Amino acid sequence: MLYNVKFYIQCDVKITEHGDEIIEYIPGVSATCIADLPAKFFVDDPKALQKPLEAVSQVVEAQYLLFSSVYELDPQAFEAIKAKFAFAIYPIGPSIPHFELSKTLTTNQNDIDYLHWLDSQPKKSVLYISMGSFLSVSKSQMDEIVAGVKSSGVRVFWVARGDTCELRDCVGDLGLVVPWCDQLRALCHDSIGGFWSHCGWNSTLEAVYAGLPILTFPILWDQVPNGKQIVEDWRIGYRVKKKAGVELVVSSEEIAELVKKFMDVESEEGKDLRERAKQLQEICRVCHVVAMPYPGRGHVNPMINLCKLLAAKKNDILITVVVTEEWLGFIGPEPKPDNIRFSTIPNVLPSELFRGANYPAFYDAVMTKMGAPVERLLDQIQPPVATIIADIELLWAVPAGRRRDIPVASLSTPSASFFHLLFRNRELNLLEHLMDHFNVDSTTVGHVAAMPFPGRGHINPMMNLCKLLASKNPQLLVTFIITEEWLSFIGSDPKPDNIRFSTIPNVIPAERLKAADFPGFYEAVMTKMEAPFELLLSQLDPPATAVIADIEVRWGVGVGIRRNIPVALLWTMPATFLSMLHRFNIFSQNKDIPLECFGK
Repeated sequence: MLYNVKFYIQCDVKITEHGDEIIEYIPGVSATCIADLPAKFFVDDPKALQKPLEAVSQVVEAQYLLFSSVYELDPQAFEAIKAKFAFAIYPIGPSIPHFELSKTLTTNQNDIDYLHWLDSQPKKSVLYISMGSFLSVSKSQMDEIVAGVKSSGVRVFWVARGDTCELRDCVGDLGLVVPWCDQLRALCHDSIGGFWSHCGWNSTLEAVYAGLPILTFPILWDQVPNGKQIVEDWRIGYRVKKKAGVELVVSSEEIAELVKKFMDVESEEGKDLRERAKQLQEICRVCHVVAMPYPGRGHVNPMINLCKLLAAKKNDILITVVVTEEWLGFIGPEPKPDNIRFSTIPNVLPSELFRGANYPAFYDAVMTKMGAPVERLLDQIQPPVATIIADIELLWAVPAGRRRDIPVASLSTPSASFFHLLFRNRELNLLEHLMDHFNVDSTTVGHVAAMPFPGRGHINPMMNLCKLLASKNPQLLVTFIITEEWLSFIGSDPKPDNIRFSTIPNVIPAERLKAADFPGFYEAVMTKMEAPFELLLSQLDPPATAVIADIEVRWGVGVGIRRNIPVALLWTMPATFLSMLHRFNIFSQNKDIPLECFGK
C-alpha cells in the first residue's frame, strides 16, 4: 500500500495542541495548518482511515480519472495529480444539473411555498443555512447556533432535516424553516446573500456557481480542508469555529456578531467578499471560446456567423474573436450578442489594400507573423480560455492550443467536397486504421455502467455526469447501478431516455442507520456490494463497454480488469483533498511535524 497509516495510529500528539503548526510539503496543496487536515473522522475509529486510503491507492489501475471540479478552482492540485499519474485526468465540473434554472426546472407546491417567501424578501438579505444530509452537530452547539442566528436579527432560510418545529419557534417571523428544498435553485435566488455550510464539496460548488460567500462550519472528512480552501485560498468566507477541537462550542454571542458582519453587504469587507465570490462564479459559469478567423472576408464572415450561433444557443459562453487592428476597423460596428467581444493583435500583415498585389507574401505573413502575437494574447486573456476555434488555414493554431492543453476545433470555410478532395486519401487511411484498431462497426452501441458510492454526495455528481454524457451522445446507453433502496429514493427523478436504472439487492445497512455506524456501513460497501455488481455486469444487455465507478468503490477497477472493460474513476471531492490522501506517506517522512493521533 502507498501509505504509512501506522505512523498516524501511533502518534500521540493532539490537534488541539499543535493545530496551528503549518505544513507546506504536500504537492499541489497550499500551506495548511494541521488543524485543517481531514482528521476528525478517524479519532474514534482509526481503521476507518485505511479504507479510503486503499480506495485511493487503486487509482493507478484505472484508465481515466474524473473530478467533479473545475481546473481553475484547484490548479496546483490538478497539476500535481497530472504529474503523478500517466493516464488522462479530466475536471468535469461543476457537476451542476442545469445551467439555465428558469428553463429546466419544474415546480411543485412545496417549491412554491418557499419560493414565494424568498420572493418577498429584500435582495441579498437572507442567510441560507444547511448542515448537510449526513451528520450534524451536538445539541449544545446547535442551541448556541440557533440562539446566535436569532440574536443577529438576520433573515434566515434554514433547511433542517428531521423535526423542524423547535427551529421554527426559535427563528420566528424573520425566518423560514423547511425539511428540504432545491438547494441550487434557492442559492441562485436574488434574496439569498450568504450560505452557512458544512462545506461538503457539492454544496461548495453550488455556492460558487451561485456567486455566494460562505460561513464555514465543517464537521468531518473533506469538509475540513474544503473550509480552509474557502476562507484562505479563495477568500470568500469566514470560519464559524476559529479553533480546532471536537469539544469546542462556539457561543451564541460569537455567532451573532459573525452573522451580522457576514451579512453586511454594504461594508467594504462585505463588498470585497462578494466581489471575489462573483469572480469565482465567472470561472464556473463561463466557457470562454477564442475564435481565430483567417484574415479574409470569406473566412471572417463564416467564423462570426458560427460565433453568433454558439452565443445564441448558450448564455454561459463567452466568445473572444481575435482579429488584427485593421480588421477590427472593418467589422467593429456590426451588431453582435453581448457575449461576443473582439480582441486585437497588431497589424503584422500587409494591409488588406495591397493583398491582391502579392497574395503569396500575404499568405506567408499569416503563417509566420500572426502566431506569436496570438499566443501572447492567449496567455494574457481573462477568463482562461477553454476552447479555441481556428480557421483550418491557420497552421500554427492547433500547436498553440496543444502547448497550452486547450482543445482546438478547426473551421473549414470552403465546401465539404473541396475539403474531401484535398484530404481524401489521408481520411480513408485514418478511418481504416481506426476500424482495425478498435475492431468495431458502425452499428456498435456504447454502453456505460455507472457505479456510484451509495450516498447523496456521490450519487448526485455521478448522475449529473451521466446526464451530461447522455445529452452529448444520444446513441450512448448508460446503466446507473444502485441498491433497491436507493432506487426508491431517486427512481422517479427525471432523466434522459438513454439512461436506465438497474439494481442490486440491499446488501448494505439502510440509509437511515448509516450515521449510527458509518465504519460498519463503509465496510459493507467494500465487502458486500462487489459480488452482486459483478453478477449484474455479466448479465447486462448489451454488454458494458466502459465502467465509471466512484473512487471509493475500490473494487470497481478490479471488476473492470477481470472483464477487460476500461474503467474511469470519479472523484466527487476537490482535487486538493485527493492530493492530500494520495501523499499520506509524505507525512511519515516528516516526523518532526506533530500530527493528530488517529487512535486512542
